[in-house]
Amino acid sequence: MSARWETVAIPPKDTGPAYIDAVLTPHRSLSGRAFLRVLCVFSAMNLAVAIYWTLRGAWPVLGFLVLDVALFCVAFHVNYRASRAFERVRVAADVLHVTRQPAHGAARHWVVSPAWARVEDRPDAVRIAAGDRAMLVGAFLSPPERGDLAIALRDAIARARNGRPRG
Repeated sequence: MSARWETVAIPPKDTGPAYIDAVLTPHRSLSGRAFLRVLCVFSAMNLAVAIYWTLRGAWPVLGFLVLDVALFCVAFHVNYRASRAFERVRVAADVLHVTRQPAHGAARHWVVSPAWARVEDRPDAVRIAAGDRAMLVGAFLSPPERGDLAIALRDAIARARNGRPRG
């Protein structure tokens, strides 16, 4: 294994125990059920406004309010589609493997030997450096979550270097 990050087309086989195997996903504050409730309330409010103005002769308002609800649905659809993206960080005895899966497109994979990896907790992401290259992971995590990830990665890399079992 190299002392610097390498891009690989196929992820390495998950052989042996992992010291850490973290799948990082962006946080979504609304579940599907909660979204339906918000949509119902939003639609009911728009319907009430539409009825009020239609009865007063301002019937074109109805079209704009229907468009308002449609754009609301489109915005949430795009948001939920983007939530399919994830990052996976796996540290095993012989390899540190990072996978980045965007919401659209193919996953990308990077590998490096844990013997050369250094972890830094930065304000914007967790930086995993090796040689003259570095990977930023967890940029979408909250600051406390990034701190916890950095600590867990440092511990996993130290255990991988020393050959200590997970514990």
